[in-house]
Amino acid sequence: MAHFSFLPEHATSNDVWSTEADLLKSWRALPGRVMAAPSELSNDEKALIAAYFASLKGFGDASAGEFPLAEALGLDVNVDQGLFHQVLDNPETAAVDQKLVPLLLYVRKLAIESYKLLQRDADKVFAAGWGERAFTDAIIICATVMFFVTVMMGHGVKDTKLEDFGGSALQH
Repeated sequence: MAHFSFLPEHATSNDVWSTEADLLKSWRALPGRVMAAPSELSNDEKALIAAYFASLKGFGDASAGEFPLAEALGLDVNVDQGLFHQVLDNPETAAVDQKLVPLLLYVRKLAIESYKLLQRDADKVFAAGWGERAFTDAIIICATVMFFVTVMMGHGVKDTKLEDFGGSALQH
């Protein structure tokens, strides 16, 4: 339930963005540009990273199987929920490409204990074969999601729309 009287009871991200349209105009373009930008990361990997980071930051209710950003990004949580739960529980044992594991572990540490990130954490990502551009893309995705999650959770909004993160550019 939204925390502000100017928002409807079941507010969505669009309701929040419309309250400060001029201030947030540049923001509205950023996620789409970030998520659709050419990258070594596939759209599915970008969506997984964004949804994973959002869930680690508390957006949604993992215990109830509610992953609003994952759904908005096109992850079929009814089908992928098992995989998504595996990633949330432990990326090292999840049924994902092993190359992705060090990047997901870095994203987890960035979300939970960013002050503890060390060169050796980055070295593991590079050793897995990721280039600096893909690694930077993942970090920028996380930063973009962090802004979004802060604005939404701060307003008490738990629903998001696909267009907030690139719209049809992310459709499978």
